Amino acid sequence: MILRDSRAAVTLRCRGCSLAKAPANLTLVSELSAPDDYIQAVASLADLLLRPAIEPEYSRTRLIFRDALIALDGKCLGASYREIATIIYGQKRVLADWVGTSRWMKDRIRRAHAKGEELRDGGFRDLLKLGCRSG
Repeated sequence: MILRDSRAAVTLRCRGCSLAKAPANLTLVSELSAPDDYIQAVASLADLLLRPAIEPEYSRTRLIFRDALIALDGKCLGASYREIATIIYGQKRVLADWVGTSRWMKDRIRRAHAKGEELRDGGFRDLLKLGCRSG
């Protein structure tokens, strides 16, 4: 079994019954000859299991795709643009910015929905051909 995240990996070799069948009790048995190696392996495992989750860094492109899919799903379910904006930006921000003189939020949701329709109607295939390296 390999436990990993984007920064570290620890390999565990399990003997006995399958881990997929039921909960298991794990006991660490070292085949490492040097005590320092064993200590390092246990420390790596503990670090991997106890490290707080890292918030992903979202690129502009990735956020555009995320919002496009949220807008498309929302419209398919009958949500208004304002309801979609609330999902993306939160109720507090929508209450502050939706009815002002600026239309940036309304325009952003409208564009997100259009992008979602474009992706749904085959635009995702172009991304697959490109390898989607930009986001």
